Amino acid sequence: MKPTWILPGSVGCLLLAFPAQAAQLNRWQFNPDTHVLELTTESTAAPRVQVLAQPTRVVVDLPSTQWPVGREIQNFQRGQVRQVRVAQFDETTTRVVVEFHPGQTVQAQQVQVQAVGQGRWRLQLPGGVVAAAPVQPELLQNQPNQGTGAILRGVRAIEGGIFLQTQGQTGATRVQRSADGRQVWIDLGNTALSPGYQPQPLPQLTQLGVQNMRVVQVANQPPVTRIVLQVQPGQTQWQVQVQQIGRMGGVMLVRGGQTPPVVATQPSPVTAPDHWGIAANPEPVAILRPEMQPQSWALGSFPVENFQTYTSPFGPRWGRFHYGLDLAAPEGSYIRSWWDGRVVEIFNDAGCGTGIVVQSGQWEHIYCHLRGRAAKDSQGVYLLDANSGLSIRQGQWVTAGLRIGRVGMTGRTTGPHLHWGLRHAGRWIDPAIVLREMYAQQNRERTFSQRAS
Repeated sequence: MKPTWILPGSVGCLLLAFPAQAAQLNRWQFNPDTHVLELTTESTAAPRVQVLAQPTRVVVDLPSTQWPVGREIQNFQRGQVRQVRVAQFDETTTRVVVEFHPGQTVQAQQVQVQAVGQGRWRLQLPGGVVAAAPVQPELLQNQPNQGTGAILRGVRAIEGGIFLQTQGQTGATRVQRSADGRQVWIDLGNTALSPGYQPQPLPQLTQLGVQNMRVVQVANQPPVTRIVLQVQPGQTQWQVQVQQIGRMGGVMLVRGGQTPPVVATQPSPVTAPDHWGIAANPEPVAILRPEMQPQSWALGSFPVENFQTYTSPFGPRWGRFHYGLDLAAPEGSYIRSWWDGRVVEIFNDAGCGTGIVVQSGQWEHIYCHLRGRAAKDSQGVYLLDANSGLSIRQGQWVTAGLRIGRVGMTGRTTGPHLHWGLRHAGRWIDPAIVLREMYAQQNRERTFSQRAS
């Protein structure tokens, strides 16, 4: 078919022609060399595109589209684009944010939106090398996806096996079993576990001889995701089939094949290239990583008022990785900005709930499960939280200790708390390490002040 180019300014005119039926974003892929963003949806509604500053980013809203896997982030080490984020913005809109490195500028007329098929869109962003080749067709059966590593999104039981829904190219795989024949370990190399993954009950597994199943990311540099099957004695014959099913990638775990080798203890993960920026076991950054240390940690602010207790630490939890620290507080308690910075994003997400991202140099601090929701008016995106007395807008500069939200129950949560995440240069950092150093410096300064007086 002949491609149709749509400038961002004309996209809104097309929205009236399509019904507001909720569909799903099936696949997205960004090429850091060509600066091409490809989107495959079940909806025929055209995307809405806007260019924002501080930091420079292209925001793509997909109306009448759902993104059920939670907030997904992909960082890039090369090229002008620093990061791509995908999340559910509100009840009917999925948002894709392409953020550029500092110093880059983008004009709205430089972004081209191309309809290349039913529900398929191709966005050419400035700064990349435009490929001369024609638009590629749908991926063929068993054709690998040329992405930067795979992300495991979901798991479901099917007839004769287990289907793992992935995006991107899965690397080397390995199957091993315990000496007692009761456990099978299946490692997927080059594969990270999506932050939006939530384990679901799968009673059908008993028909396959599986009593229990866990999915956990066991390595980060390189990323490796492990499926642990608790099986009935002797039911250890499993094999891995990496496939392309329809428009989505997938890994099939099926019964049969050769009996896997025996290991005495839980095996170390298979290795694969590093494509996932997670500092799962960070060193005390203030002590061993001086380039990550602000002038004084003592200038930071504890992020929540009326703090009660820590409920979930940074690290593996319930078969997935927990990318932050959970701080319990009564619902409605105020949340404070940890550091001076700019509010770069206010969003609604199925997992994180209502969230705010503040950028402070190379640091990002993420606040989840806030009361209220992200809303938009003629001046942009803001936090709508009635009776809070707050006025927080995207792009606003905030200081350490400034109230930016309130503890709520939005997203996936079992009780009122703040989920607080920290990243430095795109890598997740354990917030507890930062808090410990912050308290240590504040105590030292308090001691020095008392001695001086």
